Amino acid sequence: MAKSGGRKVVKPVAAAAVTLGTIASIWWFALKPRRKAKAIAIAVETFDALASERGESGKIWASVLKSAIKRRKPDFTESYYGFKAFGNLLEEAQLRGLLEVGRDESRRRAEDFLLWAQILLSGYRCAKINQVLASWHKAPYGAGGLSGDLAAMYRAAVDTRKTLYAQGLIGQPQMYVAHAISLVRYARRRLLTFARHRPGAFGAKSRH
Repeated sequence: MAKSGGRKVVKPVAAAAVTLGTIASIWWFALKPRRKAKAIAIAVETFDALASERGESGKIWASVLKSAIKRRKPDFTESYYGFKAFGNLLEEAQLRGLLEVGRDESRRRAEDFLLWAQILLSGYRCAKINQVLASWHKAPYGAGGLSGDLAAMYRAAVDTRKTLYAQGLIGQPQMYVAHAISLVRYARRRLLTFARHRPGAFGAKSRH
């Protein structure tokens, strides 16, 4: 940029760059609604295909739906179509009356398990940070909170493994072995919880 007589003179190259940038921005925002509509159409088509394969029109997890979309279109990313997250895409589809989106309260008992399993089994690298990021008091497992209902926790874990199998992240033998191990852990936790509530059981002594 040069100055002449107190006035700013923009170089032709810089002016052209600004113009092209403006045109590109206008073009992007003009096509954004079309991109969103195309992404929603892809999600709806994939949902219908999954429902047809299963012979039902019941619930399909969002993670399963996205995995199916990625299998059909490996380069699919919701951000390219103007959505910040896949959940926003589903919410937009619901507003348009094309999909019905809901939340399963039972999934909240194993949502971290599902998330980390999907990350690791998809080939992404993870690392353990040897640093305290938060501190809180947690009652013994099964004493309260989400783990207070051991049966619900067990069912959520089983459902999570079934989801991982449906996504193709684990095989059927792996799923059944994990089910067996989980059942043993569940039985052990039930016994420990029973012992905790029954002083004197399993060798525990009362202080009184």
